[in-house]
Amino acid sequence: MAEDTFGARLKQLRERAGLTQEQLAGRVGMDGPGPAKLEGDLYTPIWLTVRALARALGVSCAAFEDTVEPPPRQAAPPGRKRKGRQKGSKD
Repeated sequence: MAEDTFGARLKQLRERAGLTQEQLAGRVGMDGPGPAKLEGDLYTPIWLTVRALARALGVSCAAFEDTVEPPPRQAAPPGRKRKGRQKGSKD
């Protein structure tokens, strides 16, 4: 299982919270094998499930985002201002 998958992150958060898969399932209201299927990346959760998992684990939904931050965007260097069309120009 790759480190950057939803399942890997869910397992990490669940273990950090000290919960078993069964305990997490009970808190979220899903069937017993639900967390195992998510951790195994057998299916992708819907948004409501992500929110329920976050609440059950005591984290924000952002905790499931990639842990690697993208590099900051650099502002485009200043350039020439675009001229408007002038009367009589043929473009």
